[in-house]
Amino acid sequence: MGGGAGHAEGGELAKSMRFWAVRSISAFSTDYIQLFGTGISEIKISEGESKVGIECYMSSGFQDINTMSGGEKVAIAVAIRFAIAKLLSTGSIDFIIIDEPTNYLDEERKKAFVDLVRNMGQAVRQLVIITHDREIFENESVNAVFPFEKINGESHVTKS
Repeated sequence: MGGGAGHAEGGELAKSMRFWAVRSISAFSTDYIQLFGTGISEIKISEGESKVGIECYMSSGFQDINTMSGGEKVAIAVAIRFAIAKLLSTGSIDFIIIDEPTNYLDEERKKAFVDLVRNMGQAVRQLVIITHDREIFENESVNAVFPFEKINGESHVTKS
């Protein structure tokens, strides 16, 4: 198999698949961000030659992501992360690890995050959340909590 036509066809196929994936991630992200109550009505992901762009729209129109609060940015990141996982799964997501998803979230957004996790319960088989906000899951049914403690300069895990 030479470079010529096969390479061009593969290039077009790859481009078409990326276009489909980016559109799907945009649609899924939009669904998830609306659960956070940020006022964002749509997330559009675009692929440039050297980077990926993220555009957010409110009912009033385009909203520059650089003018958003830290909590809004975290909510967008979590929505995109869940959207990517949904795209890569076949009906249910086997495993997700999220590190510090509640950083910069106000109490209302933390509650929205917990609601999102609860609603994802049937779709995600295993969800590992690394957080310092242990109290956000106090009234929730979780399978296990593993606190980390630093003892003599080393991290130790205990199940509570």
